[in-house]
Amino acid sequence: MKVRQDRKGDARSKKFLMGSALALPFAICMAEACVAAEWITGSYDVPGEDDYEAHFADAPAPVLTRRFEIAAKPVKRAVWRIASPGMYDAFVNGRRVNSVALPAWTAFDRRVLEDEYDVTGFVRGGANTLVLELGNGWWNPLPMKMWGQFNLRKTLPHGTPTARATLEVEYADGSSESVATDCSWLATEGRIVRNNLYLGEKFDARARPSKAPSSARIEKDPPKGKVLPRGDMPPVVVYDRWKAKDVTEIEAGRWLVDMGVNFAGTMRATLKGVRDGDVVTFRYGELKNQDGTVNVMTGVCGQQKNAAIDPPGIAEQRDTVICPSAESFVYEPRFTFHGFRYVEVAGLRIAPSPDDFEALAWSADVKDSASFECSDAKVNLLRDVCRRTFRSNMQGVQSDCPARERFGYGGDLSVSSESFVLNYDMSGFYRKVVRDLCDSEALRGVFTATSPAIFPDDSLESMKRGKFSMGFALGAPVVVNLLLRYYGDMEIVREAYPSLRRFLLNCEASFDVNHVPPCIGDHEALEKADQVTTAICHYHQFLKLTAKFARLLGETADAERFEATACGLEGVFAAAARYVPARGFIGNGRQGEECFAIYHGMLPPADLDAAYGILRKDVIAHDYALSTGIFSTQYLLELLTVRGDAEIAGRVLTHKGFPGWYNMLDNGATTLWETWAQSDNIYSQNHPMFGSCAAWLMRGILGIRVAGDAVGCDRVRIEPHAVAGITWARGHLDTPKGRISVSWRLENGMLKVEKSIPPGIVELQ
Repeated sequence: MKVRQDRKGDARSKKFLMGSALALPFAICMAEACVAAEWITGSYDVPGEDDYEAHFADAPAPVLTRRFEIAAKPVKRAVWRIASPGMYDAFVNGRRVNSVALPAWTAFDRRVLEDEYDVTGFVRGGANTLVLELGNGWWNPLPMKMWGQFNLRKTLPHGTPTARATLEVEYADGSSESVATDCSWLATEGRIVRNNLYLGEKFDARARPSKAPSSARIEKDPPKGKVLPRGDMPPVVVYDRWKAKDVTEIEAGRWLVDMGVNFAGTMRATLKGVRDGDVVTFRYGELKNQDGTVNVMTGVCGQQKNAAIDPPGIAEQRDTVICPSAESFVYEPRFTFHGFRYVEVAGLRIAPSPDDFEALAWSADVKDSASFECSDAKVNLLRDVCRRTFRSNMQGVQSDCPARERFGYGGDLSVSSESFVLNYDMSGFYRKVVRDLCDSEALRGVFTATSPAIFPDDSLESMKRGKFSMGFALGAPVVVNLLLRYYGDMEIVREAYPSLRRFLLNCEASFDVNHVPPCIGDHEALEKADQVTTAICHYHQFLKLTAKFARLLGETADAERFEATACGLEGVFAAAARYVPARGFIGNGRQGEECFAIYHGMLPPADLDAAYGILRKDVIAHDYALSTGIFSTQYLLELLTVRGDAEIAGRVLTHKGFPGWYNMLDNGATTLWETWAQSDNIYSQNHPMFGSCAAWLMRGILGIRVAGDAVGCDRVRIEPHAVAGITWARGHLDTPKGRISVSWRLENGMLKVEKSIPPGIVELQ
């Protein structure tokens, strides 16, 4: 136990002691004269790395408890600061202080973020109790081999569930005292007997004989990263809730619950008429099969679908409850979350109703910063679907999907981040994301495909062998630029610049402008651009953005160096028949190829018009259907608009049939798919990467366009477009300088625009 002297010099250590069971641990710690919080854990020992099956056995979540007393005098403020790399729930006098159990995921060997809770109204004079229950989260993953090769225990820092915490109590009279984690805490086993982010949890709710607690252990191998305040990174919370849409009986004892929409989070279930020892299972999926059963396959972790392998067999999302005897018992998973719409429930004695199931949607607690509404109900629906997808993928990192992967891919981030910014205040969230990206760069020498980094091949050595993705490294400068343009965040530019610079110097030392290694390319394009073409263009964008930052920071020599390399790339690209076989033709002249070259400025001005003409012709020839992937889809809508063809962009957006966003909606999508074609076995149904259309609604239809050289939205252009039969639109964007509002409608074929722009923002003409 740590006791801090109050300002009157009266040591209050005796008043923290309560109950004979605490006497021995208290005496031990007092002898150590501890003054700072320790990382503590329970009695659970993580199995050896080679003991594969033992990792899948029951391992009850540790429950850490501390009883103490405080003075019976007015409390001015009480703050509880908690750091844990896994999941945790925290209670003061039986009241839960956190919304959900998921703290921010970081590179734990670089930094661990500490949460802060105001618990002034929770503590009371006299006896008090603190409880921390610890889950595995990202800190203690299972040794599953995702896609048959990636074991997270080989690439992520990991260890025993642990926490470090300090409660600070400040009294109205100016005195203060604290309680911190140490060996005076008591440890016992909780009722969550198994938990994993992907596979779900097992909960034993039966009454059990009391087991004498033991002293909490000081964790010998805690996270190596610095413990830092969470700051303005918003916590994950339950941001919405609703009752189930429908419950259908599949067969005796099995029901399918339809929550109405696909989302990320958990479900609170009221189980009626259960008896001691009844086992109720919940299996989660984004889709349902034709026979009415749940389809778990698009949410299976890392394509581990071999039922003959035990464990984990089919790595599906599943929760299991061992029930007590009760007329009505409420179960809500705590140390996991799921991506799902449908839940198959088995093991109940009494048929459930929709009111027995409540969706709890999780997301980082970001605030709305924009609105959009237009005359086309389907366009409005598409925006809602995008926003639900975005919310689903803000569980501490901006993930690719909330079910089968859950990783912070830099490529997905780079193409969808402006859409996030044009819907929510992402300033705090994206600062944390940039720090994650820079932490991974510092550890590996490159901006890795995911941050935190999970792939073993993401390294400087891999980059030198040409085995890295330039497009997925791009998330770092793109998001730094967004933080500058939309929020005026020069501090993050300064903070990230050393990593951006170091990465480019590593690139310079590893290859030259004539031999840029290929990358993953235009992911999920129906007609893919050459992978070296995409790598060169993304390298060029990285150089140009970093040169911009260098000039802002006064690093003139760096800026000139990076600009010269970018210019060299342009020359190599335009002169090579491999990339430009004929004037205006990029590769085979397909949409994605043309988009990459035009958007990134890889052609001489004299050739740009010819290239755009080929692109425009191809879009019209396809009856306004796109063939682009995650990068070039964003480029396509933007190029059509700035080149004076917003109407064509509108037709692409509203194209009916395959491929396109309306095809998703017409096939029942409530979140965006990972692929243009629907998948019922492999691909995620909840992916933000095609969400660049949401940014285009704000820029292309509503007409709020923040200038590329803006700092904190100080330069904007208002340029609405009545396209695809839309006759009116209205909305706003909140900026650091105030709210920009736009409303327009068509009257007698004329566009009537009303707008409000706050002082300090220059409207460009």
